[in-house]
Amino acid sequence: MNKLFILLVCLFLISCSESKTTISNFAWLEGKWEGTSDKMIFFEEWNSLNAYTMIGKGGAISGKDTVFSENIKIEQRGEEVYYIPSVKENDGEVDFKFSGFKKDSIVFENLKHDFPQRIVYFRLPHNKLYACIDGLNAGKYERIEFSYEKTK
Repeated sequence: MNKLFILLVCLFLISCSESKTTISNFAWLEGKWEGTSDKMIFFEEWNSLNAYTMIGKGGAISGKDTVFSENIKIEQRGEEVYYIPSVKENDGEVDFKFSGFKKDSIVFENLKHDFPQRIVYFRLPHNKLYACIDGLNAGKYERIEFSYEKTK
């Protein structure tokens, strides 16, 4: 009887433990996302590389010109998850640490980065996605928003 009681207590504690964030929590980002704003086409495309990494690319196109491009990845390192963009304006990759889920959003932060300090993805119904980057830019708060629809 004591063994059964101990087993039930252990099962209860395991079921109550906080689940860990893994790359699988971000799988809904997989695919190609596109949006338009001010005659520009914005895009992001995400794929799973393995159980610990998602890779992607993003950018903006105006007419036939690429205005902005970046390689991006979401990487699990132990129990931590990072969003890592690589753009030509930076000397290498910049880590934004996953800071949590808020309703249907994902938040990554790097308060030491010049701009942005925060990257947020909002999962919306009907294969839509809203993303924004924000923080202080030259001492003033700035926010840049992107609205996407899943195309693939």
